Amino acid sequence: MAPARFDAGQVTTAPTAAREGVIWNYSLGLEIRFQYHPEDITETKTLAWNRYPILGVGQPLLSYSGGDVRGLRFRVLFDAHSSPHANGHVEAELRAIRALSIPYDVGGNPTVSLPGNWTSPLATYRQGAGRPCGVPPVVKIAIGGRILKGVLENLEIQEVLHGTTPQAQAQRLCARAWVSFDFLVIEDSRMLVHWAKFQP
Repeated sequence: MAPARFDAGQVTTAPTAAREGVIWNYSLGLEIRFQYHPEDITETKTLAWNRYPILGVGQPLLSYSGGDVRGLRFRVLFDAHSSPHANGHVEAELRAIRALSIPYDVGGNPTVSLPGNWTSPLATYRQGAGRPCGVPPVVKIAIGGRILKGVLENLEIQEVLHGTTPQAQAQRLCARAWVSFDFLVIEDSRMLVHWAKFQP
């Protein structure tokens, strides 16, 4: 079970996109700073068009149906061999990254377990006036000269080295990892349910 909050250290000012890449939600104590900027950043946006074929005509009529959420994809290297690295392993970074996929309730606590008196998927569990629910954290992402707001859609962690530094050797901790992020960009606060409670 993940702790309710992560220690992001003393925060004095928000990072600037030009200086370094970072993902953060300080209300939950989350801060993930990049050692290296990603080599490439992919942005996706799908638009839905309806096609109406017309008998005897070489192309259909088009009508715009709506747009999908803008996607942001990039891959980042975390490496304990770079200097300086205080821990000699990247377990703390990976722990914070995994926290991006955990739903949090309105009190900032992770909702990773079923409620104590949960009996079946059809059971109704009530705690006060409502029921336990949460959403993965909304984060700010400073990358590529921009600061965006988003939620994690997909996460892939590839651990490539273990125990290759003196600090990581005894427990074979991860010393180098590639992390691929897929974010849904929140361009309008009305897009996300419970926005006000989880806004960074």
